Amino acid sequence: MSIPTDLTPDYEQRHRAELLLLVSALVLLAVSAVPAQHGEISGAERHVFRWVNDLPDALYWPTAVVMQAGNVVAVLVAALLALAFRRYRLAIGLAVAGLGEGQRLALITPISRRFRPGR
Repeated sequence: MSIPTDLTPDYEQRHRAELLLLVSALVLLAVSAVPAQHGEISGAERHVFRWVNDLPDALYWPTAVVMQAGNVVAVLVAALLALAFRRYRLAIGLAVAGLGEGQRLALITPISRRFRPGR
């Protein structure tokens, strides 16, 4: 049985969308680097940081779980799971994202020379 052509994915359109997402991410990274290049933290950033860190302690563990879901190891585990389910494109995308994040941390963090504000 053949798949109807109106239901097959438009690969060219999907690749354009992925390229747009990549370019958007790079633009966002460049724009966010502008205030970071001086190594100083604005009053607004300091205020938001303190507001978030002064939330009730009961929110720590749910927040920590969500934050750790995006770490490099978790992303690579997700890539292996996708590979186990034969979702090859998803597995490759997750692996590239996980490794890219590790490289971003290694390259961008020393360049910005910014630290988290103190409590």
